[in-house]
Amino acid sequence: DSLMMLAHSMRYAMMAPQEDGLVELYKEVEQIDRLIRINQVISGERIAVINQIGEECFAMKKRIPPMLLLTFVENVFKRGNLFDAPAKISLNANDNGLHLRTENLRANRRVFASEHIGIDNAKARLKKYYNNNFVLEQHDNGSTFILDLKLNL
Repeated sequence: DSLMMLAHSMRYAMMAPQEDGLVELYKEVEQIDRLIRINQVISGERIAVINQIGEECFAMKKRIPPMLLLTFVENVFKRGNLFDAPAKISLNANDNGLHLRTENLRANRRVFASEHIGIDNAKARLKKYYNNNFVLEQHDNGSTFILDLKLNL
């Protein structure tokens, strides 16, 4: 089961985007769900994630850039301390927009060396595809990190 989850995730990352460069929202949401499950397996089920993905996200016909939301959720696992307090990931959508919110404790140690390429890339894609039709806020008080993305679809 874990190997199949990983294979599906790799297939998604390697797939060629359609002409418009977008994928169906539900495909991105499925990847978020897989990412959460893979990280739980890797940790030996020792990490806690409160995952609140609205059922509407699976049913909507909206399209978004691939790996956009996944990049922000992946950051929770790369930079967060999910052993001492659960991470919170919520995603909701309606005909007008989408709202992603993540909240997690910061890891006390540097988990991965990074130049924030993934986040910078995601911000660039937000600007390219949505112009000014989004709000991305990041709050870091040193112990807790919160990301809030509101996207007009």
